[in-house]
Formats: sequence, C-alpha cells, structure tokens
Amino acid sequence: MDSFTKLIAALSGFALPAAIIFGLIYFRSQIQSIFQLARQQLASGAALKWKNFEFKGPDLASFDARDGTGYRQDAADESLFDNRHRSYRENKNLFLVHRVRPTGQAHAITGLPTFDVSVYLLPHKNFGRLNDVAQVQYYFGQHFGLKQSAYGTKFIVENGSEGFAVRVNAYGPMLCEARVIFHDRTETTVSRYLDFEGTDYRFRSETNLTDAEKLKGRLEA
Repeated sequence: MDSFTKLIAALSGFALPAAIIFGLIYFRSQIQSIFQLARQQLASGAALKWKNFEFKGPDLASFDARDGTGYRQDAADESLFDNRHRSYRENKNLFLVHRVRPTGQAHAITGLPTFDVSVYLLPHKNFGRLNDVAQVQYYFGQHFGLKQSAYGTKFIVENGSEGFAVRVNAYGPMLCEARVIFHDRTETTVSRYLDFEGTDYRFRSETNLTDAEKLKGRLEA
C-alpha cells in the first residue's frame, strides 16, 4: 500500500508539467496568433498591460517632434557628406516619392483591404528638371502587371506632365525600383519603400490567413 501511495505521489508531480506541455502543443496555433497580434500592436505604438507590467511600442505619432531627446548629435564624416551629394548628382536632383489612399474595396483573391499607390518623380527645389527625363520604368515585383516573364512587368511612363506618375493597386507595402532614363542617354536607378503610413493599414501575415486565402494567394502569384 505504501508503494502504491508513493507511485501516485510521484505521478502527481508530473501532472502539472504534462498538462502545460499538452496545452502548449494543442493550442499552439492560437498562441502563435496571440504573439503575432501582440507584436503588431507594439510595432504600431500600442501598449500592452499585464498586472503591474506595461509593454509599450514606439510612439510613432510624436517621437520625431521631440527636440533633443531620443538622439544625440556628433560630427559627421566625409563619407556621409560625399554619399549625399553623389545621390543628388546621380539622380540629377530628381527623387522618387509616393502617396497612398484606401480604396474602400477588398482584394478579389485575399479579401484584404486595398490601396491606390501613386508613385512619381519630384524635383529637388528648383535644381532638378523633369524635362531632362525621357522615360521612367517602374518595377514593383514579379506579382504586379502582366505575366509575361518570371520577373513580372515594368511600367513605362513617357508622359512627364504629372511627374511621370504611375498608379497601382496593392494590399500591402512593397519596394519600388525605378529606372530613370534621360534624354542624354544616361540613366540612374532610384528606389523607395512604398509604406502605408497615415492610413488604417495593419500588417496581416500569412499565418493569420485561412487555408483558402493562402491557396488563392498562391494561385494568383
């Protein structure tokens, strides 16, 4: 009887760890979703509270307005100076900018909200001249435009009346590469990360998509 009692006591010591391990395995998908949501909230500047602890992300709305806090000043080096002026010179004082606005519509495949993204060239003050540009070739990745090649499509704009602007529809931020070809037959490549700041966009990873949405997304690609 004493041996049986000792066996029960020994097994009971493993009950709690076993239950915890089982719970972690059984609810792993839900736990991953919770951590993913928490990460997104912190990235967007939201605060998470638990008992006496508070976890807060960066205050994106006001951090750039703080004068003298959050950064320090030191003497710059020659390399930074040269690189900055080289960028002005190689781009002929023309730079890539963008604007984003919600469409209020959902993507036909993923069901995610979509945004109109306008990309165009902007002269630096009165130093850059759009008249020097013959055409701009925009590239947003292999999933945009016609399916003519494994690399996707480039959008060629030769009308400079609106800064050689192009507009695409997207449901998430992406990198844009633009090849600027000048009338003197020189060219340069400028890039810009097309972020959705200032909109109600929130990142939604593939782990949060349903199996049907993942399948549709692969078919689209």
